[in-house]
Amino acid sequence: MQANGTRVAGYGVVAGALFGLGAFALFGPLTAMSSIETAALGTPGGTTIVVTHGALFLALLVIGLVGGAAMALVGYAAGTRSDPARERYPARYVASVGAVLGAAVGFPITRGLLALAGEIDGGNVTIPILRMALIAVVTGGIVGAMIAMFANTISHPHAVGFTGSAVPLTTAGFLRETGRAIGWPIIAGVTAAAVAFGLSRLLLASSKVGAVVLFSLVGALVLGGAALLATRPWESTK
Repeated sequence: MQANGTRVAGYGVVAGALFGLGAFALFGPLTAMSSIETAALGTPGGTTIVVTHGALFLALLVIGLVGGAAMALVGYAAGTRSDPARERYPARYVASVGAVLGAAVGFPITRGLLALAGEIDGGNVTIPILRMALIAVVTGGIVGAMIAMFANTISHPHAVGFTGSAVPLTTAGFLRETGRAIGWPIIAGVTAAAVAFGLSRLLLASSKVGAVVLFSLVGALVLGGAALLATRPWESTK
């Protein structure tokens, strides 16, 4: 089993590094588009690429989705080849999970490496092309190994506790049950972030006394709402 996992990780590293390099080769020409507002500049230290944060986020989102799905399929195929008799979910389920994971993990890793190897000034990221290519290869290898191993693991029904009638029969059923499981937490998180952002703007725009009063009122409302949800007085019986 350990050898199988190491082999899958190796496939993921190689495939991810190649995908990262190919994605960078494709992204380079696209950065010349005026609508994305990026440009390649010649400097004494070599060729440097300047990318806006918006273009970087958009590119990494697309690359993460496509690459995550591809790396999940690599891990799925490698695991199936190593252990063809083992029961597995359909590849489309695993690819969907890999796409989400690739988009979620690829951006922070790339952004962190860019902060170390490049220069971030305002809304632009400036970095030599050779360093950017190296970052693409390193990020691709890391993310590829992670997703390949993860995809190989979750492709087995017993790994996530789905057996027998618990296995989703259709893609629609799988998506519906997944939405029920994670939909409300995501909505709650987005709502909390929106409320926190709006409250911060109000506090900054208020006077010192007004900010204290406003924050106290909001705190009282949050504590009161939490107390009501905990006690549920409307469900009490006489």
